[in-house]
Parts: sequence; structure tokens; C-alpha cells
Amino acid sequence: MPVVMENKYNKVPLLNNKAANPSHQVMPKVNTINAKQSGVLFTEDSFCQNLNMLDVDAPNRDRADTFKILIATDIHLGHNEKDPVRGNDSFDAFEEMLQIAQEQEVDFILLGGDLFDANKPTQYTLHRAVNLIRKYTFGDKDIDFQVLNNDADPELHNMTDEYVNQAVPDINFYDPNLNVSIPVFSIHGNHDDPTGMKSVSSLDTLASMGLVNYFGRCDKLDTLEVRPLVLFKGNTQLALYGVGHLADKRFVRLHRDGKVTFHQTNVDTAFQMLLLHQNRANRGTLNYLPYNVIPDFMDLVMWGHEHDCYIEPMLTNDVYYTQPGSTVATSLSDGESRPKHVGILHINQKKFFIEPIPLKRVRVMIYRNIFLDSVEDMLSKGVAEIELANYCEKEVISEIKDMLKAAKKIKDQNRERFGIDNDMLPLIRLVVQYFDDRQTFHDKKMALVFDGQLANPQEIVLQKRLTTTKSKRDQTDGLNIDDDYLEETDRKDVLTFLQRELEQGFAEAEIFTATGAHEAASRFANCSDTHAFSDYIDYCKKKVLSELENVLPADDCDSDQEIRRKIEEHQARRRIVNEAKEVRNLLTNPARNKIVRNDDVMDVLDFDDEPEVPIRPKSGKGSRGGKVGGKGKGK
Repeated sequence: MPVVMENKYNKVPLLNNKAANPSHQVMPKVNTINAKQSGVLFTEDSFCQNLNMLDVDAPNRDRADTFKILIATDIHLGHNEKDPVRGNDSFDAFEEMLQIAQEQEVDFILLGGDLFDANKPTQYTLHRAVNLIRKYTFGDKDIDFQVLNNDADPELHNMTDEYVNQAVPDINFYDPNLNVSIPVFSIHGNHDDPTGMKSVSSLDTLASMGLVNYFGRCDKLDTLEVRPLVLFKGNTQLALYGVGHLADKRFVRLHRDGKVTFHQTNVDTAFQMLLLHQNRANRGTLNYLPYNVIPDFMDLVMWGHEHDCYIEPMLTNDVYYTQPGSTVATSLSDGESRPKHVGILHINQKKFFIEPIPLKRVRVMIYRNIFLDSVEDMLSKGVAEIELANYCEKEVISEIKDMLKAAKKIKDQNRERFGIDNDMLPLIRLVVQYFDDRQTFHDKKMALVFDGQLANPQEIVLQKRLTTTKSKRDQTDGLNIDDDYLEETDRKDVLTFLQRELEQGFAEAEIFTATGAHEAASRFANCSDTHAFSDYIDYCKKKVLSELENVLPADDCDSDQEIRRKIEEHQARRRIVNEAKEVRNLLTNPARNKIVRNDDVMDVLDFDDEPEVPIRPKSGKGSRGGKVGGKGKGK
């Protein structure tokens, strides 16, 4: 039998075990957090008592001072819209989210990016989005908070009518022609970011219609300045910072160069909240946003882009983080199989807590990983070599049937406990790890076997070949991975390791710098440039010698102590000036191709004296590469 690795998230029901109620329910475990202070606003022991401040009989001062916000990210409207089975999934989840906002009577909805699945959504997707937003966020409900200019008054808790009237003019519920009941605030993500010559996002389109309040844009390439929206409700001030998606490398480099500025406002009295849409998981050097980039005065960071749901706040470096995750599965991966949630965020002065609310109109997803026995083990069991593929196929079919039973069990539990009748077909993903090509089979055949039983018949099975034969203990530890994944992972890990070692080990280097050596390492790893290090070494030698020739008199050249002191001064200056760009230009200079290289001797040409050689355009769509590599009309 194959070794099975089942996602633990598939074993828990989608909803909590409170009393059966078909309406949306909140999770019973609610942690109340007093940001940066001692004491608590609510206790975990009595969940119903926690909500007393929002009840009709609660003191008016409590209700009037508390923000109630629905938080969600990665809606991905229009994902798989042409799929006959899954085409409405993103719209169903979005509509359920809007219904929750109405039922919970929230002050506003806060979205962390990727409202759309594409930066140029289809007419149908845009039409459905506009209709849903107008249906659920327009009405006669009063808006109980103000959005204020950050420059209106340095002491926002002593607001006067004069300053309250200085509300930001482009907020949709201040438009006298619109009747907004639940405002929507959103940043953009990497799927719906501004594009085109005029840099327009699909969110700009919705904002121009008065449907959403779009913030968090960064229109400058060389700097990033983040100014908060300041919201005011009773005695509670909320400073809302938003940063729409940026390339992670750009974000990190701007931060490293000191070009990222967060304009603070009333840190001691206003609740400081930041919205991000970046890579949170470490996906290699400069391909994620490290925590040290986040300002330490933030009370709460809402992280978009990552689809895994970790909505309960987690404390890291004295800052709380919440990751609501996506509302619809856009890939058949392990993280997407976690139960989907939105959250209700309550903020009272510097205190907050989050109620996770599971979504009901989402598909149950079962994700498993199985490792087939080796060919030797199968042959020892009496399986004929010619029947290996058929044997493996039967094993896989049996496993998929078991996964369908697991999905049905979850749906039955939700129906019995909560009266929820979810008739949506489940998503099934089975990753099959094998050792020998003789164990492969036609995975598309599964679409015929399980047609009508699941929502993704064409993508049920993913076959991956293991690199080496290991014990089942090693297999269950996830040590066997396919060649492509191993190569990509190793490449990223090498760069991450080199960067760390260079930063630590080159502090006392006499010739090299960490930034320059890292550029050479990146060139070696990414471009297979085997001469990157040797050329960088020669570059450093030339630079040091040139410096010494300029600063040392001829009669002092024999003084080792003087030479060493001058080298140290030279290195101190180089550490201050970032030479990454200079080294990058060196290694990408076309004149390097003219260097005569031998096994032990390399004659280095002076690149500065070489004429600039034009780079031949790449072949492919849109290129004009001429005869070399280009696609001509004929011979």
C-alpha cells in the first residue's frame, strides 16, 4: 500500500461546534489583544459576554467608540469564470462576504488586494462585481465614523466641528449623489495592480464609479511614502496605512536605501494598522518581505497575497499579524485546502480582537500526497512488470474514492450540526510520487472515472518522479521531491545562504564587499556565469591598486602598515557607497565576451576603454532579431 500524507486541515469541519444555527457563526475562541499595553478588553471565558459592548443594551459610549470592520483578502473575482462547474465560485464567496457584512452591521469592509483575478477583468466579471457591490453596500444605513485629513489636527482625540468638516473629499460616502451604507476600502494586489501607459487599475474604475475607496498606491519609482487614512469614531482613532503590491525586490531595496517613509500620526493614542500585499513566506533572496521592514510602531498588520488562512493574530517583533487568506481556491495546493474565513475586527482605542467567520459557500477541498512503493517492492509482491502501470492506477483510484468519502463526511457533519446544505462538488488533489517511469499512467483517464463526482475532473492527479529511492520514513518526512523543484529550491537557498554569509563574513574583508560579492553570486547562480567571481576579484584588485596609486607617495610604498591603513580606509568608503549597481554593470558588460581566458591565466581587458556593443534583441514574439534567432517569413 502507498504511504499517505493527508492534509490535517481536511480532518476538521468547516464550521465551529456552537449551537446549530443556519446563520453565519463566529468561532468560539476569540483572543482579545491589548496592543502594546497591559490589560484586556474582553476575556476568552465568556464569548457571548465579549460581544456585550456591541449589544443594544450596552452603554452607548462603548458602541460609539468601537470600530467593527469586516476584513478579507484575495477575492479573485473572475477566477475560472469560463469553467462550467467552478465559474461562479469567486462570485458566490464574494456575495457571502457582503451578506456577512450586512448581517454583522459592520462600519466598513477592508480588503487586502486582489479583488479581481486579472488587472483587466472581463466585461462579465466587472458587471457582476458592480452589481454585487451596489446591492449590498448601498442603502440608508448611517455612517457612524469620519475619515479625516492627517493634517487636520495633531490631537485627533480633541476634534472640533471645524476639523471634522475637513474630511477627505474623495471618500465615496461623502458624495451627495451616492447613498453608501457600508463603505469598502481596498488596496491593490499583484493581480489587479495599475497597468498601461496611464497606470490605471481596475480598482480605479470602481473608485470612479463611487463603489470603493481605493488607497495605497505608489506612483514614484525611487521612493515610497505611506500616509495614513485617519478614521475617527467616538474616542477611537484608527490610522490606516496601505501599501499596494510592489515587487518584493523593489520594496526591500527601497527600505535598505532608506527611501521608505511611514508618516506617523498619534502613535500613543491612534490604533496603527497596516495593509500589505506581498510575499510573506520566504521564497528566496529578496523574494519576500522580511519582518524588519515593518515599522515597529504598528499595532496590527493585515497581510494579503498569501492564500493560507491564519486569521488569528500572531505576535512577531512586538507587532501583531493577521492573514485572512483567500476566499476562493485559485490553485490545488496544500495551503488552499485550509478552511476559508473572513474576519470581524473590533477596535476600541488601542485594543482589538478578531472574530473568525468561516465561509459556507466554498468547496470542500481534500489534498493528499501519496508515495508509491518502489518497483522492486511491487515485483516482490507478485506484480508483473507489464502490469506496473495498471497496478498503480488502481491504487490511485482507490485513494481518490477514499478522498471523496472524506469530503462527504465533512459536508454531512456541517449539515447535521449547523443545518448547512452545501451541494457544491468538492475539489480533490492527489499528488502521486513515483520512482520509475514504468509506474506512470494516463492521469486524464481519471476525468472519465470520476466525471460528475468532483469539480476538477481534469486536474485530479499530479504525478511527480522522486529523485532517489529512500525509506518510507524519509518519504513521509517529505525529503523526496522532483528534479525541477529541487533545482529551483537549491538555487534560492544558495543565494539566501550566500547573502547571509557575505553579510557576516565580509565585515572585516580587505578587498571585497558583501554587496559586490552578492551580485557576483547572483550572476553565477541565475545566469550560470562561471567567470563572475573571477571577474569580480580582478575588478576589486584593480580598484584597490588604483586607490593606492592615488593616495600613497612613491617613497612610502614599502611601508606595509601604511598600505594596510589606506586599504582599510578605502574599504570603509566602499561599504558606505553601495557598489551593487557598479558590479552589476561590470558583469553585464558585453565587452566581457572579448576576454581571453585560459586554464590558469586570464587577461582582463579594460572595460572602460571598450566601445559599447549593442545587445542583440532576443528572439520571440515582438522581437526584431533579424536573421539570428528571428522567425522569418520564409527561406
